[in-house]
Amino acid sequence: MAGYYPRLISLYRHLGIPLVPTYFDFSFSTLLPASRRSASSPSDTSHRTRSSHTYFTYAGASGISIPRLPSTSFSSLFALLDGLIHLLYTALCFLGLILLSFLSWHRLFPALLGHGTTLDTLRHRLWPIPVSAFIDNILVPVFSSVGTMTASDVLQAPLPVLLEYVHAGMGTPHYTLGKGFSAASVAARLVQPVQAQGEQYVKLGHTITRLEHKDGRVEVGFEQGAGISVDRLVIATQPSAARSLLRLLSPTLNAVEEKRVEGMILGLGDVDSRVRVLDEMILAATNAQDTIVVTHRDSAVLPVSEDVRTINFTLPSSFISAHPAETQTSVTTPYWPPTPDQVYTMGTHVISPPAGLTGEKEIYQTTNPIIPIDPDRVLGVARLERYVRRRLVGDT
Repeated sequence: MAGYYPRLISLYRHLGIPLVPTYFDFSFSTLLPASRRSASSPSDTSHRTRSSHTYFTYAGASGISIPRLPSTSFSSLFALLDGLIHLLYTALCFLGLILLSFLSWHRLFPALLGHGTTLDTLRHRLWPIPVSAFIDNILVPVFSSVGTMTASDVLQAPLPVLLEYVHAGMGTPHYTLGKGFSAASVAARLVQPVQAQGEQYVKLGHTITRLEHKDGRVEVGFEQGAGISVDRLVIATQPSAARSLLRLLSPTLNAVEEKRVEGMILGLGDVDSRVRVLDEMILAATNAQDTIVVTHRDSAVLPVSEDVRTINFTLPSSFISAHPAETQTSVTTPYWPPTPDQVYTMGTHVISPPAGLTGEKEIYQTTNPIIPIDPDRVLGVARLERYVRRRLVGDT
C-alpha cells in the first residue's frame, strides 16, 4: 500500500518507472485436512477436489469497500443468515480496528495499546468483547501473509507496529508496475548509472573474500581476479550474507566505526536492534526468517472458482492445534507443512496474462505454500530471508 511504503514509491518515480494504482480483492480460506488433490489437469476443475473452504471475501479498496459473501453463503437459507451475521460481525470489528489504529497513532490509551501489548494480550484486555474470531480469521492471515510470519509470530507481534500498518495504509491504493515494465526493468534502471561508468565497474558472479577500509576508501578483494577500490560500500543483500560481509570489514575500521558496524552485525542477528515506531527509536528483537515463493500454474492452491480473488489467503483449519506435518519425501517443490509450532498463511496472487495476449493461462505466485505444489506446473522457486519483529525490548 502506498501509505506504508512512501520511500519505495518515491524510488520507482525517481527511476521513471510508471505505477498503476490497483485495488486488490481478497479471499480468506481454511485448508480442509481431509481433502486430497487429484492428479487431473488444473483446467479440468470438475474432477478436482478442492482443498479449502472460503469463509470470507473482500472487495479491496484498502478498507473502504463493502465485503462480499463467499459462495457457500448461498447454499441454503441458514448459510445465508450465517454469512450475513458473520459479515456484520467482521464489519463491526473492522471499524473497531480503525479506531484502535487512530488511538495508537495519536498515542492515546497507552495502557491498552502500549508497547507491551500484542494481539494475543489484546483479546484478553478487551474481554468480554468477542474479538477472538476476528483476530484469528482475519488479522492473523493478513499479517502472516504480508509479513511472511507464522501465526504465533503475528499473535506475539507488538501491537503498535501492526496498528501503524493499518493506519498508514487506510484508503490508499496498492500499486503495480505500468504496462511493459517488470522487476527486471527496475533492476536495469538501478544498475544503469554503474554500467555507464564502464564494463569494469560491474562484477557478476564474484565471491568477495576481503573488505578492508584503507585511506578513506574500501578495498574489495575477490576469490578470483583483481580486486577493486571504492569510495563507498553499500551492502544490499540478505541478512545472513550481510553479516558475513560486515565481519570482513569490521576489524579494519577505527574504534568508533568498528563499534558502529558491530552494532549493525548484532542488529542483523537474533538479537536486539533498533526500529522506528511512531517516530520514536525503540529497541526491538528481530529474527531473519526463511520465506518460500513459488511461481506456478497449479490451481489446486486456490479456492473454488467463484471465490478466487486477486489475493487468496489460506490457513490450516485450526492453526492453534495444527495438523501433523505431511511428508516431503516424494515432493521436490519446497513448502511449509503445518506443525504445532510453525503455521504459515499461504498467500496466492493470481496474475492474469496481459491484455491482448491470447492462449496464455493465469500464473499463480504463492508465498509460503502449506501444501505441495505440483512440480510439473512450477515455473520457478525463490527462497528469501525476511525480518520478523517478535517483540519490543522492555515488553513484558
